Amino acid sequence: MSYNLEIINRRDYLYAKVTGENSKENVRLYLEELVQECENAKCRRLLIEELLEGPRLDSMSVFDIASEGSQKSRALLRAIAYVDVHAEGSSMKNAESFATNRGLNVRVFRTVAEAENWLMDHVWICAFTTPPNDACIGRCYPNRPISYKSTTVRLLILSLVKIPRLLDAV
Repeated sequence: MSYNLEIINRRDYLYAKVTGENSKENVRLYLEELVQECENAKCRRLLIEELLEGPRLDSMSVFDIASEGSQKSRALLRAIAYVDVHAEGSSMKNAESFATNRGLNVRVFRTVAEAENWLMDHVWICAFTTPPNDACIGRCYPNRPISYKSTTVRLLILSLVKIPRLLDAV
């Protein structure tokens, strides 16, 4: 049982690409390693691209991993975007539900691009809605209601979210 973990700090979040053999032990180990890396980097957002080979884990294993992982990372991570390119059926959506029900802000995606879009939208909204003293250390409150009543506020949010993406594309 082995895996390879490539981690890149993309300023607003850590990107992790994991390859190797798909097993309950490997998934547990790489998730523990990622939580430690996020803590060391003081990073609150994580994108995981899982490219593990082999049979998919059964629902009970997924449940166990999601339960354990949520206990360890709930206080540290504010958003986790997860891409499993080999996912079959509803197992990853079940894992998302398990983790979300335990207090983690986790979303499962089919592509890295979709995951990045969600994560970056999350970063911008958190930056806009978080008080200045908390914004400095990257905390956000995803369940805080946001008021979009003012046209000025809507335009400001739109410019914060869309303009940086357009500049990145140039």
